[in-house]
Amino acid sequence: MRSWTMVGLLLLVVAALPACRGVDVPTADLEQLDQELDQFKQQIINEDIDGLMANYVQTPNPDGFYTASNREGWDEIKQAWEDFFAKNNIESLEFSEVHNKGSGRLAASWGLWSMVYAASEGGPPTRAEGRFTRIYGMRESEWVVLHEHSSMPIPEPPPEPLAEEAAD
Repeated sequence: MRSWTMVGLLLLVVAALPACRGVDVPTADLEQLDQELDQFKQQIINEDIDGLMANYVQTPNPDGFYTASNREGWDEIKQAWEDFFAKNNIESLEFSEVHNKGSGRLAASWGLWSMVYAASEGGPPTRAEGRFTRIYGMRESEWVVLHEHSSMPIPEPPPEPLAEEAAD
């Protein structure tokens, strides 16, 4: 139930951003989000848990919604990163179609990601692609992550066979 409440709050915040025209975040501050995303990318590639966790606010607890699980709170998000790095070797990570929007002390980034990784126990590299959203709050002149979502598109179902093919 708490997760749905957070999702509702997140949607409300994002919907309210355009209505707050008089307090838009200065362009220079939004450029910090691009720099933060570049830093985030390097921290993932370098498997820098401490660096990654410095991006998240510790109170109130941040939320993370990922393809395989939902994580609530700083400790659960840290455990998710540790588990991910224990199972995978990251070869590359790219972000594209990145957009930043802000108002006052809140901002959002969203876009697409592409990662090449291999399982730690071996095997061929795999490419995964998806989308992301990050909600930030300004704390002591720094953007920190309040909420994060990453997911991969659900594949299209195979087409239904034509009636003639089904009869064969």
